Amino acid sequence: MTINDSVIKEIQSAFKDGIPNARLLGWDEERFYTDLINLSRSGKIVNATDFNYSFCNTYYYHYYPSEQSKAHEKATLQISFVSNVFQIYWDKFLKHSPVARRILEPENTESKDWEKAVKGFMKQSGFEEFLIEWYNLPIDGIELELSKKDEVTLGKCLFDE
Repeated sequence: MTINDSVIKEIQSAFKDGIPNARLLGWDEERFYTDLINLSRSGKIVNATDFNYSFCNTYYYHYYPSEQSKAHEKATLQISFVSNVFQIYWDKFLKHSPVARRILEPENTESKDWEKAVKGFMKQSGFEEFLIEWYNLPIDGIELELSKKDEVTLGKCLFDE
């Protein structure tokens, strides 16, 4: 599967006059927040949207299986404002440890169900999933504030620099 050419064109259009300013463009920090809460029967949703070097909404889904559980899972959902794409990635935290381990998919049924529901909702809302292998693909002609010209990638332009 390859990245859709329209996504690249949308990035180039969004950045043609410089770095998009979320405040001036009226980007909604709570876009889809209520919907995500409604999709989260057994976990907790945290809105971590911050437009500092970011071009997306960022939400965390935390699932704690039980008090006795040795670990909990956290999903990061990012929904781009530059193009109608989203990404989800997972981290697993061992109990009493601030260090996370990246996991490819959730390990428990509740988290798997949440991911499936969110992906379905996002697709119904007109968004397509942005695959992790596309994140580091370079894009020319775009300047970002923190990245050198040869370090600008699709992922940095769609989500977080």
